[in-house]
Amino acid sequence: MQAILTLYDDPPADGHVVCVDEFGPLNLQSHPGRGWFPQQGPARLRATYSRHGGVWHMFGALDLATDKMFYRFRDRKRFQEFLAFLRQLRHRYNGKLYVV
Repeated sequence: MQAILTLYDDPPADGHVVCVDEFGPLNLQSHPGRGWFPQQGPARLRATYSRHGGVWHMFGALDLATDKMFYRFRDRKRFQEFLAFLRQLRHRYNGKLYVV
C-alpha cells in the first residue's frame, strides 16, 4: 500500500503512472424515461429479457499526470483482451509504465 501511495504522491520522472480497471458487463437495454404525458399506471419491464445486442466490457486507464482517460470496449472479458489492452497502453506511452 505504501508503494502505491508513493507512486501517487511522488510519481517517478522516468515513466507514467496509470490506474487500470475493468467494468462490465454493460447491458445495452432500453429503459423508459419521463415524458410530458401523464402516466396511466406503473411502467413495467419484463423480468426475463434477451440480450440481442450482446453485452460489452470496458477496460479503462487513467493517466495521473495528464488526467486523461484511455479506454476500450470489448465484447469479451478474458485475460487475452486485458493483455491486449495493456499492450496498447505500452505502445501509447514511451518509457516505463507503472500500472496500478
